[in-house]
Amino acid sequence: MVSAGDVQHAPEPPGGPVRSGGGQGGQTIGLTSATALVIGSIIGTGVFTMPAVLASAGTSSLVVLAVVAVGAVLLAVLFGQLTRRVPRAAGGRSRPSGSHRL
Repeated sequence: MVSAGDVQHAPEPPGGPVRSGGGQGGQTIGLTSATALVIGSIIGTGVFTMPAVLASAGTSSLVVLAVVAVGAVLLAVLFGQLTRRVPRAAGGRSRPSGSHRL
């Protein structure tokens, strides 16, 4: 179990941190967390509105959804294979140049 003292916070954005919990001493949300939250919301909105947009296309929209599903599965397999090939990768953290192997 992770305690509140074990959590590492992102650096504060310019202009001060954004506080959650109505300003009553809640945790801060840094620039990285706020950006991830917005991107996740945009993707989630797209997933839930896509069937409504495709409804006007009729039955062919099912084919489009199947193609999108196959693409998502292929991306998942691709990322799974990449983790097998580079098991100890930094995961987005910068490394010294010349230290990556594929």
